[in-house]
Amino acid sequence: MAGGDVIMVTGACGAIGGHVVRRLDRLGHRVVAFDQIGPSRAIASLDGRVPLVIGHVDDLGSILDAVRAHRVTRIIHLARVASPLNDEHPGSLYQVDFGGSVNVLEAARLAGVARAALASSYNIYPRATEPPHGHPTYAPVAEEHPPAPGRPYAIFKWAMEQVALTYARRFDLEVAMVRFSTYYGPERAIRRGTRAADVLNRMILNALEGQPTVVPQGGDQGFDAVYVKDCAQGAVAACLAPSVPSRIYNIGSGAAVTLRDAAQAVRRLVPGAQIEVGPGLEFNPGFGGHYIILDISRARREIGYAPEFDLTRGIADCMEELRTML
Repeated sequence: MAGGDVIMVTGACGAIGGHVVRRLDRLGHRVVAFDQIGPSRAIASLDGRVPLVIGHVDDLGSILDAVRAHRVTRIIHLARVASPLNDEHPGSLYQVDFGGSVNVLEAARLAGVARAALASSYNIYPRATEPPHGHPTYAPVAEEHPPAPGRPYAIFKWAMEQVALTYARRFDLEVAMVRFSTYYGPERAIRRGTRAADVLNRMILNALEGQPTVVPQGGDQGFDAVYVKDCAQGAVAACLAPSVPSRIYNIGSGAAVTLRDAAQAVRRLVPGAQIEVGPGLEFNPGFGGHYIILDISRARREIGYAPEFDLTRGIADCMEELRTML
């Protein structure tokens, strides 16, 4: 085992959570999975090695019981409302995304946990429709950029960060927040979603299933596509780094790609894939996409995060995983 830490992962059966649990296990750490659903494919291969606690993050008692029973020393908090309509139900978002995060922080404080790493989002930054952060220059957005959350989901993520920073200052609890960029991965692709973040996922899945992908516009739109396993790497780095002096870290790919770039990568991996991508910006205009690029230099410098998957390698790995799901 690597060190004496016991690390609990909330949302362990989710898209990022399963990869976090498996990464920690490969590194030799003792892991406790915490989720509201029963055993899932995400962590099935670890059955018998990683205990699964069934509980809800909106219940402080169940979190605290799990932390104390397993003598947890660090927490990675990823649980959230997993619904494409989450912004239409702000009450549920408040209870789970915000309230659940406060419960995790409170359980960590009461149990003397060494560090809590919590998932946040690039959505707290303002949309960029012109230079320097928008098309065509895409200057990366650093953590110091003033926030402008405009959706309930983003508002509660920003509020969670402020509460976590208060816990750090007032109760000396070590915290780290990771602001994930828009990510793609097999768990998202298999759901066949229709949001802006799902365009790349649908393209990958369609190619494997021999289905056409037609995107009328947006081929010139740059965006930050980070692979789900790099999100997991970032969360683990924030949890295990020797120190987290800045407390807030962007986790993305570090570079702009376009939907045309993605289409070319898919065609190289699946010759004959039927993909049409029209020109212009905003590949999902009805949704109002969030297309900023995250500056990951702080995460590189302070917690040792470095993306392991460029676009082609990420899509290839995603396809390999999807083949086992279909």
